[in-house]
Amino acid sequence: MAIHFLLKRQPRIEFWGASRFLKVAVNRKHIQLQVQSISQLLVRIAILTLLVLSAAEPHLGAHLDSKNVDTPVHRLLILDTSMSMSATDGGRSRFDELQRQVLSTLSNRFPGDSWQLLLHGNNDQPDRIRIPVYDPEAIQEEVTQLTTTSQSASLSETLQRALSYADEFPGNTNEVLFWTDMPVAEWAPSGGQAFELSERLNQLSQLAHLSIIDLSSERTAPVNLAVKEVRLQKVPAKVGAPCTLEVLIGNPEKRAAKTFVQFLSNSEVIAEKEVEFKSQSEKTVRFETVFTNPELKRCEIRIGEDALAGDNHYFFAVPVQSEPRVLVIEDSKSSPEAFQQSDFLRLAISPTSESRPAEPNSASLFVSVGPTGFREQSLEKFDVVILAGVSNLTTSDSERLRQFVEAGGGLMISMSDRMSLSQYNERLGPNGANLIPGILEQRLSIEVPDGVPFQVSDASSTHPMVSPFRHHPESGLSTTRIYAYIRFTPSPDQSLQRVVDLDSSDPLIVEHHVGQGRVITVFSSFDIEWGSWVLWPSFLPMMRQAVEHLSFNPDGIVQSRIGKVVPENVLNLLEISSIQNDQGQVIWDQQIGAEHLSDIFDSYLTQPGLYSLKSSQSRSTVQVIARNVDIEESSLKSVAADELLRGPFLNGLNVEIVEDAEMSASRRRTFGRGAESHLSRWLVFSAILLLIVDQLFAIRSQLATGAILGLIVSVAFVLWIQASTVSSVVLILLCMITGAVIVQFSDRASWRTGRA
Repeated sequence: MAIHFLLKRQPRIEFWGASRFLKVAVNRKHIQLQVQSISQLLVRIAILTLLVLSAAEPHLGAHLDSKNVDTPVHRLLILDTSMSMSATDGGRSRFDELQRQVLSTLSNRFPGDSWQLLLHGNNDQPDRIRIPVYDPEAIQEEVTQLTTTSQSASLSETLQRALSYADEFPGNTNEVLFWTDMPVAEWAPSGGQAFELSERLNQLSQLAHLSIIDLSSERTAPVNLAVKEVRLQKVPAKVGAPCTLEVLIGNPEKRAAKTFVQFLSNSEVIAEKEVEFKSQSEKTVRFETVFTNPELKRCEIRIGEDALAGDNHYFFAVPVQSEPRVLVIEDSKSSPEAFQQSDFLRLAISPTSESRPAEPNSASLFVSVGPTGFREQSLEKFDVVILAGVSNLTTSDSERLRQFVEAGGGLMISMSDRMSLSQYNERLGPNGANLIPGILEQRLSIEVPDGVPFQVSDASSTHPMVSPFRHHPESGLSTTRIYAYIRFTPSPDQSLQRVVDLDSSDPLIVEHHVGQGRVITVFSSFDIEWGSWVLWPSFLPMMRQAVEHLSFNPDGIVQSRIGKVVPENVLNLLEISSIQNDQGQVIWDQQIGAEHLSDIFDSYLTQPGLYSLKSSQSRSTVQVIARNVDIEESSLKSVAADELLRGPFLNGLNVEIVEDAEMSASRRRTFGRGAESHLSRWLVFSAILLLIVDQLFAIRSQLATGAILGLIVSVAFVLWIQASTVSSVVLILLCMITGAVIVQFSDRASWRTGRA
């Protein structure tokens, strides 16, 4: 202002004869100069005012303060309860800070305010309070009782739920407060996911004022190591044999770390190592041990304490078995010198066993009995049963075999000359015990000695039974000679795996699942009349692999992540009688009930550990579920608000991000447009425009007048069409230039008209 008055033009007094004619013109010019001077003064005052205001970072439409408004406000509170919220950033956890801020917000209320409560990162009960309540004490009680989960969170699902909550909004003054630590895994999406989340945020911000409270006070994530995976080199483990396991541990943060790694079995520390990690690296730690007893070992990998305790444990189960016990059921010998299928099977599976049939309930690893002896045997002590083409098979025999397999046992079925195909189809086929996944059609054989034997085709298989030949095609499998086999037609509704095919395209060996067990069906016989297979080098490794495969039930142990989809190989809901935790306590039974299996997992199996699912159909069937945390929550790095501003995720949305629910002006960082957006940049831009207008006044007042008119018109047009930032700047500049040019040319045209 001082510069303005110092540079103001001073009039000079001139004495001239025609002065009286000039006085009229001077008076007219004086009025014009006075108007121009006042206008220029107002422009310069506005420039200074805008610059001062921009430094103060004003904000319109900020967080509604119920103390300063009379209209009741409805608030939807979204609370992040995922595992990363339990991280400690130097004392209190992030979730502790969340509870403090939420309770403080609830205490700052106004009569008539209403509330809703939605949980982010809780798949069990995300919809805590959907119907608006007017008593904040109900919200306070819920918030006080909340704890973090061991799950990851889905931002897309939470926003979709929040949009559905909008149907319950009671009034027009609505606010959404979202407390979260903004992890990179959720808040830094890419591609189509970023567009989807941006759209949902935009829809929500149009229905209510949306505030995101960032609880990650430290941008540098604290040190956190995570047990990501445990791999066993051989499953099951054998008694007395070395058992090697590999533990994958990750350090996702940008700092080096050191920790101890413990291997526990049945709650006892077996081994411990100290390991150093580079920043953002993974390391495999190997342990080797020897188990002495055949049982299911409940194991755990544990590492030292860090910022996040949830991922410092990894639970798994190791089945430890002795040599599998095999029961062979076959007809009695036609003569003492004759060879039977059990003779060749014994030489392949257990060559040290006795060659004579064992007594009932014998402790031998290989037992051979007839149909009568089978009925006297207890099947629970055997791992594998081989049904070698028995001629007289009763309905009760087939039912016993079915129960044995459903409980997790392994069954192998072979053919013989004495068996009745119709009897097997009736009692073991799809309409019977379903132990043969189709229909046995007829016996096909070659004409000896001129006939050409059937041979195994070259088709590769990934089945463990033929794994020894996978990389050794000349080892004898492809040259195996088959003289006779039973043609088999699989049932269309059966899911089976073809293990070995013949060159006639008919299957020789198939496998299918029955309950928790498996059945391998061989459509030939283990004797020399049906082929040279039993004398070939391929017979011994295939039989040993088959018995090893059948003796272990991989579905008996299931690995699952908390918050993820229930694995497919878990027992059916109707098959589960009860569930016990690792301490033997029953946490669910059929009296409690559930509509879906996922409801049980989300409500009762919410903590890491080992759980036992007992079958309602067989007392001996137990499925072990190893539950571990979702490893996606292990990275504690959060997205900085400035990064979101530069990126396309929140750009142009009516969303604000603050570090505290009280939203003090010194810590506020807001993003958006319109009356709800950060005004500092627009104020600086307006000051620059007025500075241009000031310079135009110095050149010619008409130019400044036209620029001001163009500025007014362009601002009104931009607010009307809600143009983007770049479009608004370009449009305003073009309108100012156009206005100045139009006024200048119209002034010249009027001057020429007056002169003429």
